[in-house]
Amino acid sequence: WFGSYKKSGELKKVPVWLVVNNGRIEFTTQTASYKVKRVRRNPRVICFIGSEEGPAIRGTAEIVT
Repeated sequence: WFGSYKKSGELKKVPVWLVVNNGRIEFTTQTASYKVKRVRRNPRVICFIGSEEGPAIRGTAEIVT
């Protein structure tokens, strides 16, 4: 699960398929997705591994095109 923050500060979690590459969590998504819009506004994110409740890995997202 990938968690990013709405304008209101609410955490929004969505399921994603991810890979770990050189210690970084990576996944693909559409350029116009809400995930991208939220990360552009606030790069603080949380990834929840295995289930919606964790374990949680907090970090900063970077959009790579």
